[in-house]
Amino acid sequence: MFDRFDLRSIFRAQWRSLSYFGDRGADGTRAVHPDIVARVVLLAVPIAVCGAMWIFDGVLRNATVFLTASTLFSAVLLGVFAQLASLRSRFTADEPTPQDQDQRDVLDESVNHVMAAEIGAIAASILLAVGLGTSGSSTICGPLAWVVSGTLAYVAVVILMLLPNLLYAYTRTNNVDSALSGFGR
Repeated sequence: MFDRFDLRSIFRAQWRSLSYFGDRGADGTRAVHPDIVARVVLLAVPIAVCGAMWIFDGVLRNATVFLTASTLFSAVLLGVFAQLASLRSRFTADEPTPQDQDQRDVLDESVNHVMAAEIGAIAASILLAVGLGTSGSSTICGPLAWVVSGTLAYVAVVILMLLPNLLYAYTRTNNVDSALSGFGR
């Protein structure tokens, strides 16, 4: 009944994409090894930010700025998703090559991160709107401020993980010279 609102698949896909994938074998399967560092950073940074806000009794002053930023993030991420979906369709229409599969994998991982960041930005926007609506001022204190800070830290970490993937997809798709791409030596 509420399957349309079940967001677990997005976070499951993001978690699974934080792995190293080997080449495809004759049977079509690939060896998968979790990227432990990326997974730890993804969890540790938001928890550390939330914990620091709690320990130091942090508050969000001028929370309207954070609300504006998280709302803009949400809108921009939807645009990024649309561009990634369009780019991905270019690889689906043609007969795939091994290089195309690498590019598809990068785009698929990027979409997982974009969707997870989108949910984080929407959650932060909702929490900030509730906090601003109930506080009577532009300052949010207490547990709500801690959770919002952790959520925004999560969005920031995901976006930082996403940027190299987007650059890689761009350079591979557009055959950027290795001297200019940042991925060549």
